[in-house]
Amino acid sequence: MQNKSASIWEETFAGGSPQEEAKLFDALARSMVAIQRRNAVRSGRVGQRTLHAKFLAGSLDAVLAIDENAPERFMQRHIQRGARLSAKVRFSNASSLHQADAVPDMRGIAVRLETAEGVEHSLLATNFPVSHARDAVQFVKVAEIANGPKALILPRFLLNFGLAETARIVRNVRFGSRTIASLAYERFWSRGAVLWGDAGPVRYSFIPDAEANASTDSNDLSQEFSDRLKTEGVTFTFAVQPYLDPIRTPIEDGAVEWLEEHAPFVPIGRLHLPPRQDGHDEKATRTAIDAIAFNPWTAPDAFRPLGNLNRARGPVYAASAKEWRAR
Repeated sequence: MQNKSASIWEETFAGGSPQEEAKLFDALARSMVAIQRRNAVRSGRVGQRTLHAKFLAGSLDAVLAIDENAPERFMQRHIQRGARLSAKVRFSNASSLHQADAVPDMRGIAVRLETAEGVEHSLLATNFPVSHARDAVQFVKVAEIANGPKALILPRFLLNFGLAETARIVRNVRFGSRTIASLAYERFWSRGAVLWGDAGPVRYSFIPDAEANASTDSNDLSQEFSDRLKTEGVTFTFAVQPYLDPIRTPIEDGAVEWLEEHAPFVPIGRLHLPPRQDGHDEKATRTAIDAIAFNPWTAPDAFRPLGNLNRARGPVYAASAKEWRAR
């Protein structure tokens, strides 16, 4: 149990201890790698990620600039007023398969910060505020069923989760999966909580500065974003949402939204992707970014991920990265 900024919080480990939970997560990692291998065979694409397989856009020279007047509470370690942190950014479709952008899907952003001390700090988020899964076991079971025979998905959901949970999972996925006009218009949420130094647990969000002005969705998000960066930069406000209590802001249940009416997001900085320079090599940028194994556990201990889903992402993402890099 921790006491941070007068807010008491704790993590609850599956099996009753970190050691027992680690055994469970190792088994879940093997299950996700098995899905990864089956998808590689189905798609004819070896060496791809288990999830967020399709690269959409990215930047090797982005900057996370912390506001000069950011609240002192959230200034922790390398996150300090006036700091300018070099960042590499990857946008992706959430699916485990390479599919057309016109197919409804969630989108993700992965940011790798580089500190002056040489320490790396990753921030991962998707354009829907909560996970469809409450915990890692449910997440992997949904993935296993969804990657099986289409005709059996609903019956297997009902068998494994019951009517109420099936309805919630399907509704969540349906609302989260959609077509979009541009990545520059999308808001991204961490969904799970992370420790934020002495400020305690937070969730974070990348909020677009650009206002949507496109009347139709894009069938090629990569091209749209590339064309945009030829003439202008893209900026997101970076904001954190502080933990309140186990009821309104639960750490272990990834399917519960931390409502802004209870815990408003606090802006502390801006992530800026600069315009492309003449002669920019798009292919080289993509190759370099796609070689990065983004993992929320690539972070200083003061910013470690919290909660069952986030704890599982460490071994699961590492196993997936080992698989696609080996191939």
